[in-house]
Amino acid sequence: MVNINGLKSALQERNITINQASEAIGINPATFFRRISKHGVKFTVEEIDKLAELLNLDGPTIQSISLDRKSVV
Repeated sequence: MVNINGLKSALQERNITINQASEAIGINPATFFRRISKHGVKFTVEEIDKLAELLNLDGPTIQSISLDRKSVV
């Protein structure tokens, strides 16, 4: 699963809203919100890759907030 607190912190540090993040990964904001409310269980590898690109995260940072490809569907 995705570490939602880590994801939220990364978004907040970069002043990226849920609407902006959801648009960047190509899903509805309500869907994004539901997914972060359910601990990131349903994020796909493609969505995680897009989030990592949006947030400009390097490998270690991705792992530190558990945006790890092993934890997605």
